[in-house]
Amino acid sequence: LGVVSLSVLIGGIVMYLAHLRSQLIRMTKLRDDDRKGRVAAERSQRHVAQERDISEGFVMKPIGIMTTPFPDRRGTPRQGTVAPASEGILKFDRKIVPPEALDSIEGFSHVWVLFVFHENTNAGRTTFKGKGGPTKAKTSGIKFAAKVTPPRLGKRVGVFSTRSPHRPNPIGLTVCSLVTVNSQARTLRLAGVDLVDCTPILDVKPYIPYDSISCSVPSWVEPPITGTLSSGLEVDFSADALEDLNDIFENPTNSCLRVYAKRKETFLRCAREVIAQDPRSVLLKRASSSQDIFNIVIDGVDIFFVTEATRMHVTRVARHS
Repeated sequence: LGVVSLSVLIGGIVMYLAHLRSQLIRMTKLRDDDRKGRVAAERSQRHVAQERDISEGFVMKPIGIMTTPFPDRRGTPRQGTVAPASEGILKFDRKIVPPEALDSIEGFSHVWVLFVFHENTNAGRTTFKGKGGPTKAKTSGIKFAAKVTPPRLGKRVGVFSTRSPHRPNPIGLTVCSLVTVNSQARTLRLAGVDLVDCTPILDVKPYIPYDSISCSVPSWVEPPITGTLSSGLEVDFSADALEDLNDIFENPTNSCLRVYAKRKETFLRCAREVIAQDPRSVLLKRASSSQDIFNIVIDGVDIFFVTEATRMHVTRVARHS
């Protein structure tokens, strides 16, 4: 090629590269504008969804159901820490939770469990008791008692200063000991459980050292130092009750035991821990005498007991019908 032809060729290449660069800049700008448009649209959609959720409420689906020995609120521990032998099995919904979601959770000794108070008795009430007495009120469709009476306090205080299940949103939080993990079955066996049977579970989070903090509480929260709810009541089983319990656990056809099957001693520890807290309601305590017989159900077993000064005496047990 001659010098002139080579110069023309180089000039053409330079012009073509400049054209490509111009095209690249234009396409990059179009892509950036498109991305900005999508981001703005997504941000707008998120804002609309957030506004809708805030005004209409969030929709959450339980990720699992907790199987516990407590068929109803009566006899369910007030706090799981007072009954460490009370166990439950959390079975995750297979359609929501894959086995991989439980990877490495076995390394934690305790977990937080977020749940729904699904057996609340105030559903559908149209009044709440606030300052000045009962008042009809309905705020954004949420109905609740503004002031409640904790069982051990004896006077009314604001609902947010209590652990009452009757809240604007019936959501509870508890700490449980993690006993075993079965990833394939998608189950967790937990201890220190204070939940009613079939409680819907919303979430599980690991308990970590940062969750443990020093705190102060009002003087009416008893006891403020030891942090235990122990009533100090002794619990003993009569010979007949123990014999009946042996029959229940040794009967191979017995199907009432779902949590404590073949583990009688753990069942006994749970029963003693629950009864030692005096599971009677405040009204029953006021109206009862030492001759009255009360009963609770734990894992399909009826437990009948009487109160005798500083102790609880279990008179008999029977399979719950």
